[in-house]
Amino acid sequence: VSIGVQDATPETYVHINTGEKFEDIVQAIKILRDTGLPIMASMVIGLPYSTYQSTLKSLEFIKKMKIRTCWFLATPFKGTKLYQWVQNHGHLLASPDCKEAFSFRKVIFETPEFSKEERLKLYYKANMEYSFHEMAPDLYPYEVIFYEGENVFTRMWNSFVIVWKYNRRRFVKHFFVV
Repeated sequence: VSIGVQDATPETYVHINTGEKFEDIVQAIKILRDTGLPIMASMVIGLPYSTYQSTLKSLEFIKKMKIRTCWFLATPFKGTKLYQWVQNHGHLLASPDCKEAFSFRKVIFETPEFSKEERLKLYYKANMEYSFHEMAPDLYPYEVIFYEGENVFTRMWNSFVIVWKYNRRRFVKHFFVV
């Protein structure tokens, strides 16, 4: 069962106005866990008012809950409340209409509280350490994150570079099943 956790900071739910509270999400996870159903969380890095530190809390929450996770970068599409929020609190680094925006893997905006570099660092950390492979290696043993590039060889090379840059100690484990 997939759950849109989004973020593990209770204050974030006030700002994103999804209709539930963080406590509701935690309760839903407990109920699903009690049924024995496998759980997967969707998490978003860079929601309104989030910071590097608050996102670290989200990573720790996922680690504590031991659930499979997909991590995405917040993308402010035109006409959305997030787009308006970015116009008022941050600035766009790329057009939300670019094709990379639809992958939710590109930093489209930053704020004074949460820079592009911090967002990327946590996105890569989350996908390398708090994602399918770490939480459920038996369910998804060959996870490889392919980053930007025109062809498969470029994407694979970029993946090697990113993992080397952000997590050298896990380089072999990330790409090769030992």
